[in-house]
Amino acid sequence: MQPRHIKLGLAGRERNWAYAAYELNQLRETFADLADILPKYRDLSIPDMITSTVKEPLAAVDRAIQANDSTQSLRPTGG
Repeated sequence: MQPRHIKLGLAGRERNWAYAAYELNQLRETFADLADILPKYRDLSIPDMITSTVKEPLAAVDRAIQANDSTQSLRPTGG
């Protein structure tokens, strides 16, 4: 997981939007694989935990990639 984060960050810093989009997709797929492989840990739902912690941050990164703006993902969403 961590190498995907690093590659995504480097792609954004270099403004390589096509590669950033690819790595974002790979990161999402890795989270989905994790949720499939380990749906529950003790009494915690891993898919729910992933959704509650990474859904919005990944959406913000996606918006930054679509806007070709490496600083946009750092801005709060809404209003």
